[in-house]
Amino acid sequence: DPYKIIKVLNSYYQSFVDVMEFRDHVYKLLNTIDASQCCFDIHVNYDLTKNYLDLVVTYTSVILLLSCIEDRKALIGMYNCAHEMIQGSGGVVQERVVHTAVTRALLSLHFLFVRRNQSAEQWRSDQLLSLISNSATMLSPASLNVVIGFLLCHGCLSSNPQCLELWKLGLQGSLYISLIRDDALQIHRVTEEFFGHLKGYGKQAADVKECKEHTVVHSGQLHRNRRAFLRNAVRELEVLLSHQPGLLGPKALCVFVALSLCCDEVNWLVRHAEHVTKTPEDYADSHIAELLFLTEQLRTLVHRHGPVIQRHHVQYLARHHPLQDIAPLPGPT
Repeated sequence: DPYKIIKVLNSYYQSFVDVMEFRDHVYKLLNTIDASQCCFDIHVNYDLTKNYLDLVVTYTSVILLLSCIEDRKALIGMYNCAHEMIQGSGGVVQERVVHTAVTRALLSLHFLFVRRNQSAEQWRSDQLLSLISNSATMLSPASLNVVIGFLLCHGCLSSNPQCLELWKLGLQGSLYISLIRDDALQIHRVTEEFFGHLKGYGKQAADVKECKEHTVVHSGQLHRNRRAFLRNAVRELEVLLSHQPGLLGPKALCVFVALSLCCDEVNWLVRHAEHVTKTPEDYADSHIAELLFLTEQLRTLVHRHGPVIQRHHVQYLARHHPLQDIAPLPGPT
């Protein structure tokens, strides 16, 4: 009975329709972006570039999550058949959209992403998070942007060495990435399957296997060393800023970087806690409570002394104009 099929499958089908409506809004916005020729550079337009990458990644994550429903084709097919029997017409049809601005936005993350994925030894040698030296000018682009972003513009992996370097760094950092809420994605398996269905991408498929082997062997120890480094660095920051809160003004960026890195490492450990490996000590940290405590202490300092940070930057911006360092253009002759 088509009416019973419609009744049982309606809620499932409407969820698919909601995704398609979201897709239509995304397509419309992406077409507007293409027509406007927006400049996506994390160094120039941080908010615009970050929100653009978040939009692309969120849409792709929803589609990937939808693809994990094994019976989706059967559900949609049954509903469409019942709908045609009753209404005489089928449901929605998916279309493709061509969009080319992803590569430039991802390339602008190159310096930031490479710096963020260094080992604890490199962070220590660069005196990262040390208030004695100059704080690093470093933001926090998410690994999800890089890993999923290059699936959407995979053609540049064979033509641009920087794109290939970014992509490999993203694949070597984690075995799992978070899609939406508690849903995790085995990124190497999905990427390998994706390139396996494309002609001429045998090298990229081999690169995925190589990155997975590297991740399994080295990522656990790499992140364990990072957490050890962050415990010492954040403890030093917290002690110094507790006694000299005025430093929060000029060193606010350093504090935000520390909080961001701590959050990344805690999230990584949670995602990989159940990973079976020959070195389980790399995936179980008895000192994680200390890192969480220090992170919370540092966050509390920022909230408590927020007016100090605000006053410093208001006074700084009042005396500084971004165009004052630009050489004046020569006048007409």
